[in-house]
Amino acid sequence: DWAMTQNNLGTALTRLGERESGTARLEEAVQAYRAALQEYTQERVPLAWAMTQHNLGAALTRLGERESGTARLEEAVQAYRAALQERTQQRVPLDWAMTQNNLGTALTRLGERESGRARLEEAVQAYRAALQERTQQRGKRSPCGVLHRGLAIRTMPSSVTHEERQGWKQAGKSSGGGGW
Repeated sequence: DWAMTQNNLGTALTRLGERESGTARLEEAVQAYRAALQEYTQERVPLAWAMTQHNLGAALTRLGERESGTARLEEAVQAYRAALQERTQQRVPLDWAMTQNNLGTALTRLGERESGRARLEEAVQAYRAALQERTQQRGKRSPCGVLHRGLAIRTMPSSVTHEERQGWKQAGKSSGGGGW
């Protein structure tokens, strides 16, 4: 449908933007995600809305990392917190953990630019929350660990960042192929 295509467009633009030094593609990605959110409302399709909020947060984080101000990072934090309204630990634990992790990243970037400790403390809380689901046990090798990891990487939702995909690939190389 139109909203999913807008979301997918946002994802493709985010990936392109990550590979370029400018911000034009990332700005376009933000516009595409916001367009998708016109159709994907929290009331009608809560998990699709949350996924798109998460993706919007990722694009805003990348923009914020490239800009000197904090406005985009603040928007990213808002988007991740919105996503967590529906991406709950009980409902979708791994998506919840991924959003908590990305929220931690956005808060860390904000904390690096602020003199206080509050944002960094919030980041620590978000990372600790993510670790409730991203456990070492999930990283243990299964008999088909390599196959599972490859399949998982190829079928990851669009909300998974390039860095997370690379982390999965690296984890597989260093742990002998197990996945979480």
